[in-house]
Amino acid sequence: MVKLVSPVWLSGEAFSGVIRTHGYGDPRVFRLVHKYPVLGKLVTWTTVAAEVGFPLVFVLPKPAAKAYLGSMTLFHLGIGQFMGLNRFVLAFGATHPALLYVFAQNEKRAAPAERAAAAPAERASAAPALPSAAPALAAP
Repeated sequence: MVKLVSPVWLSGEAFSGVIRTHGYGDPRVFRLVHKYPVLGKLVTWTTVAAEVGFPLVFVLPKPAAKAYLGSMTLFHLGIGQFMGLNRFVLAFGATHPALLYVFAQNEKRAAPAERAAAAPAERASAAPALPSAAPALAAP
């Protein structure tokens, strides 16, 4: 959340600033970002959006949540590769199987409740039609 109020992140300059350092940079990526500054801004703002939006995995449909987790895995693999922060891959990547487990448990809990809710409707549609209590009137 600090990134939301940081002038360097909001200006879009954070990624290009970090990637040019000796400790966390990568000369190939820096040359690319230096040649195409909009790319650095895009990576910076996408990082902020992805981090702030991460809680959406709990309310997104399961396929979208899995896609979000997959993209975040790729994101952290990129951090490990290009910035040398391999612990990011392990630390953040380890949460993804845990979230998949939570999703599976929520599905197991929801399935019986959904079946129970659907059962009265199924019984009503399967019930035979009751005969009319009033006799049909004969035409005069």
